[in-house]
Amino acid sequence: RGIRGGGNMTEQFVGAPFSCFFNFTTPSGIVLSPNYPEEYGSSLHCVWLIIAKPESRIHLAFNDFDVEPQFDFLAVKDGGTAESPVLGTFSGNQIPSSLTSTSYSLFSYFSLSAFRHNECPDPGVPVNGKRFGDSLQLGSSVSFLCDEGFIRTHGSETITCILKEGNVVWNNAVLRCEAPCGGHLTSPSGTILSPGWPGFYKDSLSCAWVIEAQPGYPIKITFDRYSPWASQKFLLRGCFGWF
Repeated sequence: RGIRGGGNMTEQFVGAPFSCFFNFTTPSGIVLSPNYPEEYGSSLHCVWLIIAKPESRIHLAFNDFDVEPQFDFLAVKDGGTAESPVLGTFSGNQIPSSLTSTSYSLFSYFSLSAFRHNECPDPGVPVNGKRFGDSLQLGSSVSFLCDEGFIRTHGSETITCILKEGNVVWNNAVLRCEAPCGGHLTSPSGTILSPGWPGFYKDSLSCAWVIEAQPGYPIKITFDRYSPWASQKFLLRGCFGWF
């Protein structure tokens, strides 16, 4: 299990095998993962920097590639720093296609089964909402649902932990749930909340809610909190239903 790559640039590179940190400056050669062809270790973070002459470009070809999918990955960047644009990010056992740089240096980062690279950060629980799912592992998903009376104003109801440009991140923003200023309500029952509930609503708002039932069904509205006065400008909660 490991990586074997060779070069054929308008220059080529060479390097010492098994080294986890190395700068390659000679015209041609081979890069090997630590302990190749045996299994590499764990919790390693290898950086290989390939530097050619300024007028040259670098061609990187893979002969063997077999790393633990999802948890271990190789990121190749088009330049000499970690902030350079990504040429490719690879995991699993499929041999990647050849890569050619647009500059005279390549930055290669090989991450091996380190805890902080296998999990996304805890997204928490949205205010005025619920969360379903606890796994933060790469490839897992977490779902959210707004509480009754609140709607989604930002983010996604489902987020997935993915590998993006060498980083393990959520693919979408966490759900944000807020009480709307007005709306068209057609469900048989529900809750109406003032904007900002359970806190203050803003000044100069004009909110209208339309409750639409099926023909022949009366609508009943019950208010359990109502304090519109300036000194208590934060409470409006009502429940509705048609029957």
